[in-house]
Amino acid sequence: MQKHNYSKKEITAHSNTIKKMVRKCMNHLKKKEYELNITTADVDKAVKLTRVVNKSSNATYVHHFGTRVTAIQINLSYYQHVNEDRFHKEYDNFNKDPQIGGRRCLNLDHAYLMSVSHEVSHFIQFNNAPRVKRFAKNYEKSHGDCFKAVYRYLRRDLVNPIIDKDILDNDNQPKPSVNKETIMQKNKVIISSDIKKQMASQEAQHTLLKGSNKAQSEAMSAIRVDQYAEGVLIVHALPRTETGNLLEDHSNEILTILETEINMSKTQADLFKRNITLFSNKHKDDLPSSNLTKTFVLDLFETLNLKSQAKIIAHNKGEDVKTPLDTIIDKLVGLKTKTGKQRDGLIMTQSDLDDFKVRLINRFEIADKGRKAIDEAEEEQSVVDDVTEALLA
Repeated sequence: MQKHNYSKKEITAHSNTIKKMVRKCMNHLKKKEYELNITTADVDKAVKLTRVVNKSSNATYVHHFGTRVTAIQINLSYYQHVNEDRFHKEYDNFNKDPQIGGRRCLNLDHAYLMSVSHEVSHFIQFNNAPRVKRFAKNYEKSHGDCFKAVYRYLRRDLVNPIIDKDILDNDNQPKPSVNKETIMQKNKVIISSDIKKQMASQEAQHTLLKGSNKAQSEAMSAIRVDQYAEGVLIVHALPRTETGNLLEDHSNEILTILETEINMSKTQADLFKRNITLFSNKHKDDLPSSNLTKTFVLDLFETLNLKSQAKIIAHNKGEDVKTPLDTIIDKLVGLKTKTGKQRDGLIMTQSDLDDFKVRLINRFEIADKGRKAIDEAEEEQSVVDDVTEALLA
């Protein structure tokens, strides 16, 4: 899973939204009709224990030791936390339940509300249910009857009505007009069957080559770079929005093909689609508007020294691929980091620079003498070995 690239300010805003949702869910469950004996102190406790993280792992859960809950953790980078119209999946054993199962969500707020209501239900399961007579003997099973009952109160009476209203309002909005060219573009076959087969075969080979062997790593990089060249060819012919993004239908179709027909993982598919689009946008003036070929793209990759997926991603971010010498020089002069922090450099004055030059030359001379001495010793040993072998023959 790819970590969302949120700034600190954005993470704070998301955190505030999520904590408000926690409070909303808890206050809803305070209603007497649910007989959960929730107090204002319980509501405040749930909000206080809510921690929002942004990790590249599925860390959205309630942490507890028996009936003592220590955290309600919501991960902004959880794979279902996306700002788009999509199906929000639930656990398999109740995913098809009409009230607490998976459902359509329109946006990120809906996705957060689904996750928050799920985790708040777990909080009540362990924090309050043990003191409720009807749940005292069956609250322990993670997604058992107790959890489902509490989750149903939230989904049936709070969450689903909110999302359903938003969907109804959205679907009743007048649809924007589209011109004939856009319709043709949307109906166009984006990736041909032959290309799908080729990329699927490459993906299978890439999977088989996984390992620490250097030769295998080079072969894997070559496969991935070839796929990227093909990908740039595909997206370059597609229309863009004003912000340079692909049309939503095209974006979704490409991701679906990459995952279901080419067998990329979801993380790799997202990474691949995003970076072929970024590269195409960045080099729109370098790539011919028509008759673009894969060879042309591969030649451009070679010119830019983009020999791996990592280098393509770094290039798209504006991070030039540096030589080892450039990296050493950067450390010596003390460049600023991406966050604006000033690194301490080693060379600060002309006197320091002159001293460094002398010391560097001396070190190289010492190293050269050492290498020369080793070479001479090896030659002498070789002569001794030859003489010894001749005498014993």
